[in-house]
Amino acid sequence: MRIWGVTDKGAVRSENQDAYYAAVEDDFALAVVCDGMGGTKNGAVASNIAVQNFTTAVRAELSDVTRRRANLEEAVAGAHDEIIVSAKSNSEFSDMGTTLVAALLDDYGNCYVVNVGDSRCYSIHRELDADGNLIRGEITQITKDHSEVQELLDRGDITAEEARTHPRRNVIMRALCPGVSGSPDIFEFVLPKGDYLLLCSDGLTNEVDQRELSFELLYGGSAETAAKRILDVALSREARDNVTVVIIEN
Repeated sequence: MRIWGVTDKGAVRSENQDAYYAAVEDDFALAVVCDGMGGTKNGAVASNIAVQNFTTAVRAELSDVTRRRANLEEAVAGAHDEIIVSAKSNSEFSDMGTTLVAALLDDYGNCYVVNVGDSRCYSIHRELDADGNLIRGEITQITKDHSEVQELLDRGDITAEEARTHPRRNVIMRALCPGVSGSPDIFEFVLPKGDYLLLCSDGLTNEVDQRELSFELLYGGSAETAAKRILDVALSREARDNVTVVIIEN
């Protein structure tokens, strides 16, 4: 397993409200991306609280195979609670919140992905021939946005193309935030050897579509530089939001 991560404030924002963690340790790869909300200062506080609390809780129970799903649920709840406590204790932070997407992968390929909000996780599958050459690749969005636009899309009220530019695409229905549900979705699957996971904030997906993400990972160059290449694509389009990209290779 290998892991890479990059983040940038983008071309418009004055400060980066995203936060992330990405590491391989004790036969596990753990990654989390959080996109803060509630103003420049508040968003950064919330995303950092979430990353720190979530990773501390998950890492404390990595060895307990029987509690992985429960551990992730409890880690999200703990991060949510800490944000609520911090918001109530300081009126400056009353409207802060954050999205969260995370992945936990072990050396057998067992993978758990958890998300709240509209930060995403994709899997990229590689099919190789006997000599190790790429025959084809396929990208799949694992998570589903907790957003108003996603609800409109699910009902068939708008198309996928309309969703990309919809004026209410940033309205989030779930988040780690006071007064909002922080209930996570959790996905459990096996990630084949040689496949990738890509975690990102919506600052990336607002600028780069999933076909382009797939191309950079499969054909754009080495895996080691893929996260930076993908970030550069977003920045070349004058990224209007903070951008964070984390890639895990099994």
